[in-house]
Amino acid sequence: GSVVARFSVSVSATPMSIKQAQAIPTLADRTCEKLLEDGASSAESAQGVPSGKVLHKIIEDISADTGLDSDADYSDSAQRLRLDINSLHGADLMQLLIRALASEANLAHWDPDVIAMVLHLVSFVTVASPSPVSAHAHGIAAILRALRTLRAHPGVLASGFRALYNLSYRRPSVRQALLQGDAPALFAREIAAPHHREYPSVLRFGLAALGNLAAGEPIALRSVLRAGGAVAVRRALEYQPGRPHVVKEGCRLACNLCLEEEGRRELREEGVAQLIVAALRTNADDCAVCTAGLLALSNIAALENPGRLAVLHAGGLEAAVSALRIHGTNEDLAEAGVQTIFNLHAAKAARPAIRFSGAIPQMVAAIQHHPEAYAMAGKVTRATQGLPK
Repeated sequence: GSVVARFSVSVSATPMSIKQAQAIPTLADRTCEKLLEDGASSAESAQGVPSGKVLHKIIEDISADTGLDSDADYSDSAQRLRLDINSLHGADLMQLLIRALASEANLAHWDPDVIAMVLHLVSFVTVASPSPVSAHAHGIAAILRALRTLRAHPGVLASGFRALYNLSYRRPSVRQALLQGDAPALFAREIAAPHHREYPSVLRFGLAALGNLAAGEPIALRSVLRAGGAVAVRRALEYQPGRPHVVKEGCRLACNLCLEEEGRRELREEGVAQLIVAALRTNADDCAVCTAGLLALSNIAALENPGRLAVLHAGGLEAAVSALRIHGTNEDLAEAGVQTIFNLHAAKAARPAIRFSGAIPQMVAAIQHHPEAYAMAGKVTRATQGLPK
């Protein structure tokens, strides 16, 4: 029968430049040393909280040395190099960064760009270090407080969302802590806010954080739905359909929301299938975007005829056939495309369209490209049965 696929929690994995990779030890070591010096010497830092002026200078130096920017991704190189941040005083660095965020005076008086970079560094250290920020009693609360206080600042939101996205990777305790508060509602509300439509990093990492939360237990998924997860997907795809990272994370979240009947219904009502198809047309050459989009469409069409018809009428069949034609040699894409057509086939109203859309030759080509994908071959066989002559 039809299958609903789950997207597991993930962490960003775009390699940084060689220059940035080589600079990681210097970044952690120099930042920690300067923060420790500041904590010992600054009159503003009697409690070990670094002063805004000194921290701002540190951030400027680091940015100039390493080329850090708001869209840099650290995880792949951090994991690849197997850095031991603790040997570089990473634990002290994290404590000082969290103290900086936890200070209400800092949030009130510091330049928001400084807060954004502190969150950026928290995100980096989180990925590179085996010790999560949740080990610090008020770490999660400090990040959320910064997001609530400075939610009008897109740099703060993007960096904070990314930090929480990375923190929630393979850390059920962090996801549980976020779900116990208003984090899902905060994420969904800011993604959907019209004034953030021009900030793809806010949309991307907000969706990614929600996607991680929705990949957990059913109760977590329902919390994301109640918080407005389906609306967040719709708004993000409306705002930035041409941004591959935004589309992928929106589709990943939609895919997970489909694990609940309520999620499939809300996505149908929000017209998400039409928006996904439109985004696939815009990003037709991007195999990863097409794969994520087809997985989401196949889930919307998985278990009920209303979902199948919504995907069919949105142009989901044509999107699957087109993607198979362009990217069918990619096994993940081929699986997603065949699964979409297979799920649509369960609706008798879709079978004439499958027969005359060119779907059959593309599915046959897919199993020829991937002869060892036996499950896919079985779905192709079943999706060609009962079609009109």
